Amino acid sequence: HGDKDFRADPKLALQAVGGAEIAALVGGMLECSERRIPVLVDGFIVTAAALVASLMDATATQVMLFATRSTERGQATALELIRRVARDSGYPEPCEPALNMGLRMGE
Repeated sequence: HGDKDFRADPKLALQAVGGAEIAALVGGMLECSERRIPVLVDGFIVTAAALVASLMDATATQVMLFATRSTERGQATALELIRRVARDSGYPEPCEPALNMGLRMGE
């Protein structure tokens, strides 16, 4: 992916490393945000999509409800970045995931 700065352009990151399923999740989250419909974010992959959605539109953080904490380190990083996007945009930070059952991706 060369020297592209994916942090500066979430659409570019989605295009380069996201699949159709992640793109669909991002689109659904952004539409829910526009309509003020809560989104249940469950697991690492959906959290990755939530991160992209929040980078594209920080108001999306306001409809996100996190269900489970994964043992995947990437999810913890994504959750922190989502909280930072909310905070930096003047929104309340999303709550911590409701459940922590020690599950990994696919379990």
